[in-house]
Amino acid sequence: MSISMLNKKYNILLLFFMFSSIFIQIPIIVLANGISSIKSYHIVIPILFLIILIRLKIVFFKNDVFLFFLFSLMSAIINGLIFGFNMLAAQALFCILTYYMAINIAYYIKLTDYYKILKIITIVFVLTVIIKSFYYYEALSMVYDTRQATLSIPFWLVGGGHNLEVTYIAFLAIFFIKRKAIFYILLTIVAFFSIIYLSRIGMIEAVMLLFFRLTLNMSKKKIFIVICCIFLVFLLLILNINFENSSLLDRFINISKELQNTKEGRGMLWFAAFELLQSNLNGYGIGNSILMAEDILNRNFIENNFHNLYLQYLLDLGILPLLVYLYLILKRAISSKIKEFKIFFILFIMISFVQFTGYDVVFWFFLGLHDAINRKLYLQKNQKEVLT
Repeated sequence: MSISMLNKKYNILLLFFMFSSIFIQIPIIVLANGISSIKSYHIVIPILFLIILIRLKIVFFKNDVFLFFLFSLMSAIINGLIFGFNMLAAQALFCILTYYMAINIAYYIKLTDYYKILKIITIVFVLTVIIKSFYYYEALSMVYDTRQATLSIPFWLVGGGHNLEVTYIAFLAIFFIKRKAIFYILLTIVAFFSIIYLSRIGMIEAVMLLFFRLTLNMSKKKIFIVICCIFLVFLLLILNINFENSSLLDRFINISKELQNTKEGRGMLWFAAFELLQSNLNGYGIGNSILMAEDILNRNFIENNFHNLYLQYLLDLGILPLLVYLYLILKRAISSKIKEFKIFFILFIMISFVQFTGYDVVFWFFLGLHDAINRKLYLQKNQKEVLT
């Protein structure tokens, strides 16, 4: 077997293990706060990182992401010295590792191999979610009895519970958007589990995925017509459905009430966040802002984040890192040449208003994959231009 063939298999295995650890996050040790835990990827990623270091050719991009990491680290150190250091800062280091590891793996494999691994991970992840749902059938049925999205299930495949589990399936569906049969199967699964989990964000993701699929190769005029049709259908549903018998739609109707409630849920978290912002726009240090929010409201939270990535970055890191982050993600959402990643960035931007901590390795993983693939395509294009 040739050395190039061994290197190819070596990189494919690395990508497979990295994908697996990020999409199936097995909790190993629960931390003292009872909320956070050391997961499988906290062990797998450092091991894979050491393996990658053995390779002589290391790929390193000095780009806007590097600038974001640089400003974030500076902010974390300065605010840590002022307000104290928090264990969550370690999670930020895993995000940096994940990004550069994804680059170093994806840069050396073909797109066809990437999709083979993606297909395997998708099958395993979705089947595991389905089997788990059958096992916890009684707990899921209680959701509709109480009309609450609080699920008493002890095991989720990803940290963050039911909303993020549905979101991860939606992310996987994006990368099969050009493969009609697979995409619509995954879309149906996203919609099904959103109804089962009473997940509002899941239903929004399902609608957005459908919109992206229908408008995949459309002109702007036709896209506008599709938007109008979707709005009309949604309006007709609202006018004709009995909300008393619809638990999921009832959850949508109650959004404004929940946000006005400063005693619990997102309303409480965002109220505390805006109180903190009034006295400081330079950040409180990674993980410190949620503790300070507890002090403001004089109570302990179950949550360890503000369920809004932009608020989280502003409170943890300050305004400068937030602006750099907005630049790097908007730039890719607008100008990425890879349709699937473009959709991923658009979807991530929108749902980040209601979930994600900013230290989610799944985002930095896909960002690293995008930047590596994008750089390869750019170099290949330049080589063709030189040859012609």
